[in-house]
Amino acid sequence: MSTCALNGIFEGCTGGVGSKEHIIPNGIGGRKTNDNLICNHCNNESGRRWDALLCNQFKLLNVLFGITKERGDDRFVNITDRENGEQSVLSTDGKIQPRKPTFQEIDIDSQKSVISIRSSNEKTARDIIKSYCKKRNLVADYATFEHREIIVDDEDSLNISNSIDLAGPEVGRAVSKMIYLHALDVGVKQADLKNVFEYLSSQVEALPFVPYYDTDLVTNRPETTPIHVVSVCGRKGRITGYVELYGLFKYIFDISGKHDGDCFTKTYSIDPVNGSEIDLTLDFSLLELDLSHYLNMSIASNKKMMDWINTKMPSYSESWNKKRNEHLNKVCLMERSEKIEKKKKYKDIILGEVQKEVAEKLVSGDLSKTGVEAEVKRLIGEKLRQRGLTNECNN
Repeated sequence: MSTCALNGIFEGCTGGVGSKEHIIPNGIGGRKTNDNLICNHCNNESGRRWDALLCNQFKLLNVLFGITKERGDDRFVNITDRENGEQSVLSTDGKIQPRKPTFQEIDIDSQKSVISIRSSNEKTARDIIKSYCKKRNLVADYATFEHREIIVDDEDSLNISNSIDLAGPEVGRAVSKMIYLHALDVGVKQADLKNVFEYLSSQVEALPFVPYYDTDLVTNRPETTPIHVVSVCGRKGRITGYVELYGLFKYIFDISGKHDGDCFTKTYSIDPVNGSEIDLTLDFSLLELDLSHYLNMSIASNKKMMDWINTKMPSYSESWNKKRNEHLNKVCLMERSEKIEKKKKYKDIILGEVQKEVAEKLVSGDLSKTGVEAEVKRLIGEKLRQRGLTNECNN
């Protein structure tokens, strides 16, 4: 092309071409580019207004599935607990850690206290203790500093069912731009892409696409690969499009109701985990009804969509879940070992403290002889908790 394919959509379009643009955005693992479709200005504007919103909401899947990119893989993502609003950080190594540090000070006596910091790493905890002691004019005994990993149970936040925008204005245009650029890239005439262009340019409100889960158009689908697919199919009187993202989100497009050329199907598909192109076959004849039927449907197919997602998610995130389980087992094993050693270390100290406190209470009359046994158990439990020696791993 010699004229920008997005000319007329964004104010300031230079009208020329020459800007290298990904057919599928780099932010979700796309690789293929074409520098003969749009200008630099429209590349930047569509990226800022459309692609950024689509890519940002899929960061969780990038981390869970191990998606790689040409520039800057997503190594972690912030997630929020729906019940209490607490934020955690999920990373590619299977860990879920607190996003913001929490602080707790427990007084042991008038001279001593235990400071407990919950943070994502040891350095942050040390820095917080140092700053706190400096402000309060306290002396920290770093010889007693103990660090252990904790388990953040926030896996409910991994449920993506209520957090993905499939067809909002910006995301819808980001998805539509993929099929639009792919069609141009494989030789479809711009004049035959009127339905999509009018939607991109906000000339019409009607969506040229709809989420589609009635049948699986991919006939040789790899079961454990979260594929990205863009495909166009030309048949007598119609051009149809198909976009699939992460092997989960599937759309069919009514690109044009006019086509008098040869029949064709042009598909580009990749494995975004390793960036390699894969050879997939799509059977558009499975769209048994006229496209208008699907486009006029309400999202009553939402159940089919969620059934599809819930079926596919476990296999796509299997690698991350394996790392997660390995991490949990490691943390629990280390915690048990550390507590055994610490209980041995503090056994005599705790017993000495308990004996002293019980004796003082007996002398003062605050404790009767019949209550000694219960008070000893209570004090031992309290001092174990103060030193972080209670159980958190139960499996």
